[in-house]
Amino acid sequence: MNLNDSGQTEIWEKDFPMEESYKAADGRIITFKITAEETPAGFFIQAEETKKSRKNRLGYTFTKFSPVNPYLALGEIRDTIRERLATKYIDHTDKLPELTHDKLVGIIDYSTDDEEVVLQVDGNKITMADLQRILSGHEGFEIKIEIKEQ
Repeated sequence: MNLNDSGQTEIWEKDFPMEESYKAADGRIITFKITAEETPAGFFIQAEETKKSRKNRLGYTFTKFSPVNPYLALGEIRDTIRERLATKYIDHTDKLPELTHDKLVGIIDYSTDDEEVVLQVDGNKITMADLQRILSGHEGFEIKIEIKEQ
């Protein structure tokens, strides 16, 4: 807990951590624990799907940063959560992943279980082998890869 110059707790710290729930495109309720950390450069906000919500899935994780105010980053993270949960990008047919439409949005992550880079898509883990299977069904199509900050 940080104290300001007058020895009082910073007001924003009383609001964190918090839990919020959102409805995903597939009807699931996804609950996040949202934490805030003040750094010398500003405020780092993280929303991580709770263990109870994710069950045996990889789960969603989002981060945002604001150099001046944790509430600015909190607003941005809430917008990102709503946007990302509004679309289901992957469906599993015959236990194989398929695109629900011709777009895939996720987060590059690392799986200690698989000891490899994976994609976090719809709160699920997509391995590089899964990605290869998805792409093989689109041979001859154009692809665009864009990597950006959350």
